[in-house]
Amino acid sequence: MQLQADLINLPLVVPHDAELSGMGVALLAGISAGVYDPEILTHGATKCRYEPQMTLERREAKLAGWLHAVQTAIAHGLTFGLLVLTFP
Repeated sequence: MQLQADLINLPLVVPHDAELSGMGVALLAGISAGVYDPEILTHGATKCRYEPQMTLERREAKLAGWLHAVQTAIAHGLTFGLLVLTFP
């Protein structure tokens, strides 16, 4: 989780409940319909919070390495006919 907070350069809050996918969708629908206040998303028990700690230089280097890895994987997939990409 620390790596995710570092790469997006934002605090990452982990709730006590590990599985909140369905609840998150329901809350966001309620917020968009005006049933709930957006404050509800920050209300509740927090297990832990990760603050970004990575320097800008290191973050940029890590993201560049990730992008290179993705581009390499796509190139290999295209080379061997294993990958078909479609874009709208």
